[in-house]
Amino acid sequence: MKNLNLLFVLLLFASSINAQTKLDQDREAIKALAGFYKVTFNYAETFSPDDDYKFHERHRSSAKEIAIILEDFS
Repeated sequence: MKNLNLLFVLLLFASSINAQTKLDQDREAIKALAGFYKVTFNYAETFSPDDDYKFHERHRSSAKEIAIILEDFS
């Protein structure tokens, strides 16, 4: 019984060393989003409360974007 308790304590200790909290996992996921991106915007008018409004043609545009981590509160 003593050996079983010792094994349980060792397993519990080992799992707590490698375990990440949900908050730590979320922070790492957000940090992984940092970088350079090419983004595309698709514009389309879908609704107008004015019956006389003339809709414009759909428009597509693209740009380059950089996402930088400005603060890390870990």
